[in-house]
Amino acid sequence: MSIIVSGCGHSLSKADLSDANIAKVIKAGEFTQAEKLIKMKIATEDLTPAQIWDLNFQIEVMDRIRQDFSRDDSTIFAQLQKYYPEVTRDDMVRWEEKKILEGMTIDGEKRYFRNSARNVFRIDEEAEALYNQTHPYSPDPLDTFVDESVTKVLKSARKTGKALVEPENLKIRYSISVKPDEVPAGEVVRVWMPYLQNEDIYKNVKLLATSQPDYIIAPEGHAHRSIYMEKVAEAGKRTEFWYEMSYTVYHKFHDFEPEDVKPYDTESELYKKFTAERAPHIVFSDRIKNITDSLVKGETNPYLKSVRIFDWICDHFPWASAREYSTLDNIPEYVITNDHGDCGQVALYAAIATGAVAVAIPEVPFDEDAAIKKIAHLRDMGKRGMIVVVSEGVLNPDGTHYAETLAKKIQAETGVETKFARFSHVVRGGRPTMRDRATAANMSVRAVELLAEGKSNVVMCELNGLIRPVDIHFALIADRMYKNKLEEGDLDGFTPEQLEGMKLLCDKRQEEIENLYKVAGHVGFR
Repeated sequence: MSIIVSGCGHSLSKADLSDANIAKVIKAGEFTQAEKLIKMKIATEDLTPAQIWDLNFQIEVMDRIRQDFSRDDSTIFAQLQKYYPEVTRDDMVRWEEKKILEGMTIDGEKRYFRNSARNVFRIDEEAEALYNQTHPYSPDPLDTFVDESVTKVLKSARKTGKALVEPENLKIRYSISVKPDEVPAGEVVRVWMPYLQNEDIYKNVKLLATSQPDYIIAPEGHAHRSIYMEKVAEAGKRTEFWYEMSYTVYHKFHDFEPEDVKPYDTESELYKKFTAERAPHIVFSDRIKNITDSLVKGETNPYLKSVRIFDWICDHFPWASAREYSTLDNIPEYVITNDHGDCGQVALYAAIATGAVAVAIPEVPFDEDAAIKKIAHLRDMGKRGMIVVVSEGVLNPDGTHYAETLAKKIQAETGVETKFARFSHVVRGGRPTMRDRATAANMSVRAVELLAEGKSNVVMCELNGLIRPVDIHFALIADRMYKNKLEEGDLDGFTPEQLEGMKLLCDKRQEEIENLYKVAGHVGFR
């Protein structure tokens, strides 16, 4: 008897059921075909229970990817319009090319990540500015609470000398529900909901009430403590679960100086456990190792190393909604490639940093010969991994990106294998500093004052330490002047005094960039 695979044209006996081929088919986005191959492999080969479990999990992963990438082209465009009503199809194409709008082809159909529309305005600086035009800034109550709480905790900890301070007695209700008919009537819905440990900052944990009379709470000390409940789904009704609990929570703060922190015992089991790779989701690739080594180079204090890492992450990786972790092979690499991540991903990326041996930016002439000689010298000194950063604004005479051209020249003239990677856009993100918040607040207040005075068409700028309104047309043309992108007629209508002011602004910005470039050279990034 022959079993024919629909759409494949191959009999079961001729189907390639190797793990390598299945992985290849999955990577190509042919999920339906991959699922058929997996089921054939399970049905026809002598496999261990572990192998069968792994194969079934691959099917589960594909199903989760389908759920994450569940939006079609028209749906995403409509969502983009909600955040920015004037969005165009060209905007959508540009954002996808920059890997800001996350999508993939599944079974021949283009699908987009369910939260990709909102992520565009979190990740891309230009898109964020467009979003802010229709969604004016308002203080986040959570940020306000955190700022106030941190001040209170610091004061109390330093006054008492204790690590655990400012206890608060809380009562919470934790709930989760499944939409009507999402699960067929009569089937059992099972949930595992997080539950607190009686340890560290949480004390006096007490269960008060549950939606279900029968439940199981994981024992104290369990790695991921949870409360388990189940319920039979009913037609046309939501399946709801909840529990209430009370507890005392302490705020925790350790006041210390860097010299108080001692080197890690790298031979201890604790160190090995929490610094180990956890394939496939946490793998220390060569790229990760090279970047990490560059960031902490010359520093031996564990605390100061962590400060460097933390600061760099805050400067480079904004928060954005991310696809389910189980569907990613190497989570830190996902963050590197996409220039963003959610809170868990960025935490895993805490040992990543840049460390360029040369930097090319539009504002400063780039000495190509000197950079290549430096790379050759470092090669002779035994350095194996080197990074060269090229701004997206540095172009060849024909308008193409210079980075790929430079990569080919480096390899040809030094013999160093050189790989080119485009990061699409340098993203600025991270939690705002107190200065950032104060500046934003001052700009907001001044903007409202101007609106109350009947003034508009201005952009708020910080000039010489002062918050000042600048005519928006003036600001746009000044920016074009700085970037050498002036077009015919751009300067028409401006007075000689205004034109001189533009030139002075451009000169000052150029000076600041050059000074920063010099600092980069002194610390070894050039």
